[in-house]
Amino acid sequence: MTSLSASIPALKQYLTAAEALGVDIAPVLEKHDLTESLLQDNEARIDLAHFEDVFIALINASKHPYFGLYASNHISPAMYASLGLISISAASLRACIELVPTYETLVGDMGTTELIEQEEYFEQRWNCQLKDPVARRHISEAVLSSWYLYGKNMLGLEGDVLGLSFEHSQSKSDLQQYQTVFSCTPDFNAPHTALRLPKEAMDAPLPQANPALQDSLISHANQLLLKLAPKKENSELDEIRRHILVLLNQQDISKAALAKKMNISPRTLQRRLEENGSSYQEELSELRFGLAKTMLKQGVDNESICTQLGFAEPRSFFRRFKQWSGMTTTEFKQTASAKNS
Repeated sequence: MTSLSASIPALKQYLTAAEALGVDIAPVLEKHDLTESLLQDNEARIDLAHFEDVFIALINASKHPYFGLYASNHISPAMYASLGLISISAASLRACIELVPTYETLVGDMGTTELIEQEEYFEQRWNCQLKDPVARRHISEAVLSSWYLYGKNMLGLEGDVLGLSFEHSQSKSDLQQYQTVFSCTPDFNAPHTALRLPKEAMDAPLPQANPALQDSLISHANQLLLKLAPKKENSELDEIRRHILVLLNQQDISKAALAKKMNISPRTLQRRLEENGSSYQEELSELRFGLAKTMLKQGVDNESICTQLGFAEPRSFFRRFKQWSGMTTTEFKQTASAKNS
């Protein structure tokens, strides 16, 4: 089982926020063995449980009832590691969000992201992997407010979200803090922690779109992903992968369908994946990528691959394959053919 971890740039957001609130972070750093040299290494990572302990210590030291919301004021592209720069160069909000499940582990394993299309809006969900209820509440609020402010300040997005929700209960009667950030009131005790995004905003071009730069950044990000320790094979993940393959053949690849197929609840499925250092999106992406490479080498046409792998349209498959491999499907086939000649 791969140890879940968090990047040092991700941790720095919360250290910076605590310092801005007047917290002397030196005792926290000393207590949790966070040396200056470690904090200067932006490629370093710490165990997720270690990150959670530090995060809780900062919440307690700040005495700020909305520490997570406040921390979003200190977000920057650097704190999102390579994903931050990739997102800025994306062509649209949809393209930006679709990159997140593949590369968010470069930031850390604090949670996993999904983009779900509903009838009247898109829902960008975040599934927290921290254990402590207080830590879960604050980091969920930090993530959603950071997403929102990052979109406005870094991506140049205009307009407000249609709504948002949190799985945790409302901790304070004063909702002004949330309304100030999001211009709307959250739903609490909800099934998912999520932002609700207007459909018309998803494919509008982003002002800083730069395809050439993004290709270079994605190639670099793929190399960074390879450096992360691979998961060890185990029977639980093997069982999950076998069921995902069955669902791909049945053209139903939702997490809910997978849980039903395995005769377990969605929360139990989520817990098993987390315990094995993985996520539903990660397992689905790995299987799709492996199958796509095999079918491309066998000469299967792109449209058939798109259908068999459960993509709604070819351009979604092409975009995702480029994210996975750093190559277009044509370039991949040419490279594979050259190796076999």
